[in-house]
Amino acid sequence: MAKAALFGAKIEGGEELLEEMRALGVNVRKTLIGATRAAMKVVQAEAELRAKPLSTRRGKATRLVFSSKKRDHATADVGPSKKKWMLRFFEQGVTRHEIVAGRHAPALVFEGNRGLVVLTRVNHPGMAARPWLRPALEGKRDEATKVFGQALRAAIEEKRIAAEGSDDEG
Repeated sequence: MAKAALFGAKIEGGEELLEEMRALGVNVRKTLIGATRAAMKVVQAEAELRAKPLSTRRGKATRLVFSSKKRDHATADVGPSKKKWMLRFFEQGVTRHEIVAGRHAPALVFEGNRGLVVLTRVNHPGMAARPWLRPALEGKRDEATKVFGQALRAAIEEKRIAAEGSDDEG
């Protein structure tokens, strides 16, 4: 079952770029996280739109989490928020299964056509997939990659201008 959409981008000439960023005094980790956040916000906005018709609960449908601990690497996950955790079942669907009352809930109780229904087990018919996260990532992949590159370029240019400005003063 899909929990989150991952965005990955491999930069051609990445090692040379990282060396140049370090030489300019750019905080590589902070810059990569900022660029990744900007790219994933594009995907997150699309995922929010696609999730809206699937849940009646109020609040954000997605959350953005960073999981990489490396200096020269940034990984972000976009997935269902804690409040709307059930959206993960829409992504890939659910097969037929039996729901059995357990230790904490000795009976399954719900409103039926003729009043309250109390059972110890129920056969769930399953549910077809209604993907919302994958299409959001696939639909916005190019835009996210472009935003990622723009954020990196802006950070490098900002440091380059600052470095040129300090050379002029000396």
